[in-house]
Amino acid sequence: MGYITITTSLNYLYHSEGFWPSLIAIISSFIVIKTLNSPKRQQWFLNKRNQEADNLMFYVYNKCKNNNNSFVNVRVATQHYCGNYFGDGRNIIDGGPGLEEVEYVDAIFTLVFHLFNFCVSDYLPWLRGLDLEAMKIVKKYHDPRIKQWNDGLKNEQEDFLDVLISLKDSNNMPLLTHEEIKAQIIELMVAAVDNLSNAVEWALGEMT
Repeated sequence: MGYITITTSLNYLYHSEGFWPSLIAIISSFIVIKTLNSPKRQQWFLNKRNQEADNLMFYVYNKCKNNNNSFVNVRVATQHYCGNYFGDGRNIIDGGPGLEEVEYVDAIFTLVFHLFNFCVSDYLPWLRGLDLEAMKIVKKYHDPRIKQWNDGLKNEQEDFLDVLISLKDSNNMPLLTHEEIKAQIIELMVAAVDNLSNAVEWALGEMT
């Protein structure tokens, strides 16, 4: 879905009108400036970051304690910490990832593996019904949230997905389509869960 997100399509930025400037404005001005560089936005996620850190420490501690100081699978810990707990992981006895987290992160890595592979549905749109199973898994966690906003059941921003859904243009109309929102969230997740966890794993590997 990179063709409707910003990162994989920057080469086309100056050859189109309307769409790309709006996406550049969202990602560059909001996420980079208002979120990453704004103390207010940093505080917005402070409790969530603390909770994620607690989950990680609780998981590693219980693995060491329950396995008689045996090895901890760093890959599992870092991939799910970078991917964030959003389901029932915090309720698992040892603090590890739950079914939803495992399913979602596995799907993300399946997408990463096939990201730049040839896809016949890009050339024959009527075959998109035969898309990767991983994409169906990822979408099922986004679609209910979008529906909640559309039905008026949700009106408070809690994370980046809510922010992208609630963005409006100058006419107070949704700035992004549903497909654009889902594509951008997937791209953010791919970058977060892959790069950071690999860096930690490589660093630990170099120290051994």
